[in-house]
Amino acid sequence: MKALKFNKGILRIIIPPLILLLVIALYVGERYLFTNRSTRASSEHYEITATRQDSELSQYLLGPLEDNYKTVNEAMGFENKSVHHVIIFKTYKNYQNFLFNLDPKWRDSYIGYVSAEGQNIKVTSTNAKDIEDYTRENLVTELQYENVLDILNHNRYSIEKEPMWLIEGIATHFTADDSLKSDYLETVKHNDFPDMNTILAMPQGRGTLMSQNVDAFGQENGMAFSYYMVDYIINQYGYPTLKAIFDSPDNLFTEIEATSNQDFINKVQNYINQQ
Repeated sequence: MKALKFNKGILRIIIPPLILLLVIALYVGERYLFTNRSTRASSEHYEITATRQDSELSQYLLGPLEDNYKTVNEAMGFENKSVHHVIIFKTYKNYQNFLFNLDPKWRDSYIGYVSAEGQNIKVTSTNAKDIEDYTRENLVTELQYENVLDILNHNRYSIEKEPMWLIEGIATHFTADDSLKSDYLETVKHNDFPDMNTILAMPQGRGTLMSQNVDAFGQENGMAFSYYMVDYIINQYGYPTLKAIFDSPDNLFTEIEATSNQDFINKVQNYINQQ
């Protein structure tokens, strides 16, 4: 019996329409899930879409989100009035299925954030039956962190090219609780400062690049040090200076009267030693 041979020309013709059909099916499925079987909870700056079982959860989350929005925008002097969108998935499996295009590591968390403006923050319901030890407190903490990133993104054309120390430092500044701050302090007091020219200067990135950068950043204790870099700027110069640096990161040295990266690091290290 002769072995069957595939006609590569036919495959090139068939595969693109199949991919298109898959994308359409996923889009229609999501639209059906979040229209015919959904509820929406809205406030001045947020719209949360969820299945009916999570209508109460949606209403609950509007409060922490609005509080977070007010704190960040007033401190940073932002005037953007965009409405931010959140989607709550009924199950962890549903959440993973709709994040098929992200790096697998992001699908293993319970919250997904796509940094392109106009995208939704996607979260898994705390009522999901297929996950454990996932509380409303966990959800609020993570959601507020992603919310800060979304707010920053709406006040820039895109944050994906901004230095990671600045973006992550601002996000953790507005969301870290006392326990996390204590952990950060222990970390920065017992570890060397990451390289300002490589690790700390990495761009925020998007998708797989963001995943890779966050991994490298985390391995060098970037989150802890970036928190104290931003904390130093706020403590010594105030939020207007932080806003000016956010608007133009290249003006960092001018804004804080530093002569070099090492000079900035020395200033932050002295600040850490005083804590």
